[in-house]
Amino acid sequence: MQQTRFDWRPGLGLIGLALLIWLSKWGELSAGVLPGNDDMMRLAQVRDLLAGQGWYEVDQSRLVTPEGGAMHWSRIPDIFMAAVILLLTPLVGVSMAETAALMAWPAALLAVTLAMIILIMKRLGASTLGAALAVFFYITSKSVLQFWPGRIDHHGLEIMLITLALAALLAPRASAVSGAVAGMSVAMMVGVAIESLPYGAGLVVFAGLSWVIRGEEERRRLAGFGAGAAIMALALYVFDAPGPGAGRAVCDAFGNFHLAALVSGGFMLFALARLPARQTGTWPTRLAGGAGAGLVTLAAAGLVAPGCFASPYAGVDATAAQNWLKNVSEARSLPAVAVADPGVALSDMGFALVGLLAALWLVRTAPAGRRAGWGLIAALALLSTGVMAWQIRGYLFAHMFAALAAGALAGRVFGHWRREGGPRPLLVAAGIALCVAPTSWRFAASELFPEPPATSDGEAVEYGSVCRAPEAFGALAALPAGRVVAPIDLGTSILVRTDHAIFAAPYHRNGHGIARVTEMFMSSPDDARMAMRGLDADYFVFCQGLNEFNHYALAAPGSFAAQVQDGQVPAWLDPADGLTGTDGVLRVYRLRDSETRGDIS
Repeated sequence: MQQTRFDWRPGLGLIGLALLIWLSKWGELSAGVLPGNDDMMRLAQVRDLLAGQGWYEVDQSRLVTPEGGAMHWSRIPDIFMAAVILLLTPLVGVSMAETAALMAWPAALLAVTLAMIILIMKRLGASTLGAALAVFFYITSKSVLQFWPGRIDHHGLEIMLITLALAALLAPRASAVSGAVAGMSVAMMVGVAIESLPYGAGLVVFAGLSWVIRGEEERRRLAGFGAGAAIMALALYVFDAPGPGAGRAVCDAFGNFHLAALVSGGFMLFALARLPARQTGTWPTRLAGGAGAGLVTLAAAGLVAPGCFASPYAGVDATAAQNWLKNVSEARSLPAVAVADPGVALSDMGFALVGLLAALWLVRTAPAGRRAGWGLIAALALLSTGVMAWQIRGYLFAHMFAALAAGALAGRVFGHWRREGGPRPLLVAAGIALCVAPTSWRFAASELFPEPPATSDGEAVEYGSVCRAPEAFGALAALPAGRVVAPIDLGTSILVRTDHAIFAAPYHRNGHGIARVTEMFMSSPDDARMAMRGLDADYFVFCQGLNEFNHYALAAPGSFAAQVQDGQVPAWLDPADGLTGTDGVLRVYRLRDSETRGDIS
């Protein structure tokens, strides 16, 4: 039977369309509008690097906390941004060079990711239409927002690395090169952020099971995978921030625990693959060897840092966890989201679940040679859906896996209609395509759980965007550099748009700083004044209607936050911005007795 030639053009056309849409955001980026706090902190980190901050030093010097502005980010995403800015600044100036970098980095990641999706679909045996639909479903899913212009945090890089590893493991030729690409991608995505650790583990298991089932056919790929993972892990440990040393004794970032797992596991896989065929000739022997390698890997990681088997947030200050972490939207559990935002829960989880069901159906109906590949997609979809139940941000990866399966399923049913003809197969195909499309789930969520009429909470969300607008920080930026007490969610905006220092930002490593600021806002006005004096603060920044302050005011009636929220600004705060409005306006106040200095520790 002659195989139909795979046509890349529809998928590539959709990639081009996506990139054209992305280019339309140049104006917003030029005006300084970035998608979120993490993007602003990443830009601040790149600026600090270009200004002479050490490669291994990623802590934020203007984040004045008891922890010293501790950050835990990899330098890998900074490289591209810094290179573009360095190359273009002599030609177009710093501002335009930054805008170009903010546009180019996520666009480059998106182009590679979509190309890998097409390649994965080809290697899974999907039709040309199925591949095009997978691309279309992905670029209309919520996950694609991780590649939005200005979205320069690490999520887009993680997703791209996962697709690269998938494409390599699904390569029809089980070469050492394809294994090395997959192993290095797995190590790098864990090095960039440990939230990708579950999917990295899933890919490791798949590489091992492929060898267990296929034996000699997968030996070279397994050897390349193990060597690639171990070598890349060592390289990241030595050359990425914070470098080898005490800074690696952590669980919330790539540290000794993860190095031990990747190096020991990678070495064990390489050693197993290099054993003579007579010693690993049967699948039970290979299974026993793989299980032993897994146990050795877990033992090595546990011996180095046994505490890392617990939650990475276990060390967060209790006050910060209660008043900040549980209110971080992306860190909420699915049940919490279902209660607070049922439409979001339905939209995010709905597409993930239909994608999982589609993957399971494809495993059942795929030809024998394709079942293992679709089994991997189904396993990753199940894993990411489970992660979503713990933290809703699991959709970042779940929607990508769902798009692969949904595209293949929709492509197959439309292929059936093209072969059979008639209205009934067409209606069935159209109905299935609508059921697995992410836009259908968003539409259903909006119809079943419509936005309520404007309320104080709704206004607070609108105020939040106004308070974070670049132009809102003009008055603050014009003041002499000082130390600013501000809501936590405005901290990164102040770092990027002014020369001031802040006392808290939304990062879990600064739990004591977060706790200190939240306690200050929820204390009495007199206690808040004494706390600000003790912090050596110069300014207080406030935006009435901001969700964060609404939370403080509701949790502590009569507190400093509650009074300021009600427009009762204490007499010891003098306006320093020349403004008269208060409602939804970023206001700057100078502490009347800011010349009194105290201890910030």
